Amino acid sequence: MNLFFQTFYILAIMLILSACNIDEKVDKTDDNNNKTTEMNEDTQEENSHREETKEEAPGDTWTYYEEVRASEEFEEVSYTIQDIGVSDDAPMINDEGERVSTSVLGMTIKVENNSASNVYSTNIDESILVTSTGEKVEADEIFSDDIGGDLHEEEKKEGQLIFYPENGKAADIEWIELNWKSSIAENENSTEDGSHKVKIELK
Repeated sequence: MNLFFQTFYILAIMLILSACNIDEKVDKTDDNNNKTTEMNEDTQEENSHREETKEEAPGDTWTYYEEVRASEEFEEVSYTIQDIGVSDDAPMINDEGERVSTSVLGMTIKVENNSASNVYSTNIDESILVTSTGEKVEADEIFSDDIGGDLHEEEKKEGQLIFYPENGKAADIEWIELNWKSSIAENENSTEDGSHKVKIELK
């Protein structure tokens, strides 16, 4: 599982556990300790098999498009979408405090200011995602990383944007279009800016 999506999944589960106030107490008896220490060759082989097939275990329902890459530029600022992942079984808490599964799309983006003298600004962490399933979704403020704002000279930012489609399944998305803006931050009188619209084919 991609490291960024592992981190997102762990954070989501922590949010669920915190919201539900789950306090688990595990009683370890002498019998259980004996069982865990008495491991024969068959058990070792079984554990080895589990490690090899962990990526295919039920519940790991992410689909990754790691070969999908896209890039965009605004003057001396470059944007690189490095990978994309979708799931229709991501953990979430609804308004009633209940654990539910939901659809999610995440992408890893690298932003670089390659200038040695200019400061730029971007709202890429507030991007609007348009999907082939007919949705227009804003980046989630809680789970998305802070990769927007001012980019100072030769500054680099890298993080993940998370989107929650509501009307359709993320696995059914065939293409996406990401929309955001860039501008020159150091010149308040400047009206020059860039509107980005990047379309990416997933299937």
